[in-house]
Amino acid sequence: MYDFFINLLVDSIMILSLKIFIVIITSILLSYLFKSIWLQFIDSNIPFTIQADIIYLKSIIIVVLLLNIYLILIVKLNGVYLFTLNKFPISLNNIYFLISPYILSIIIMVLLFFKTFSKIKKQL
Repeated sequence: MYDFFINLLVDSIMILSLKIFIVIITSILLSYLFKSIWLQFIDSNIPFTIQADIIYLKSIIIVVLLLNIYLILIVKLNGVYLFTLNKFPISLNNIYFLISPYILSIIIMVLLFFKTFSKIKKQL
């Protein structure tokens, strides 16, 4: 398990694909989990749909912060020496491909944030 969650280097493209899938699904599920927990403590002054969307925005922000902390932790544990800025080999040893699951999940969470934010603006 340590190799899967902490070690950036992978052996095959299947493990990288599985890592991408797991990180993205976990981040989306975490945001819904935080939303469902916070919905237990809602205020009755604001309409429910708007308040649920605001809570969802807050949960997305927390998940993005957790993903950033996790990414910093992984880079720190694996060493910064893995980043070579003068080469970009197309292989599984390329660190930029290996951090792609975390970057993709952050991008997806930001897109969900802006989608929900525009939905709130339309409701107001």
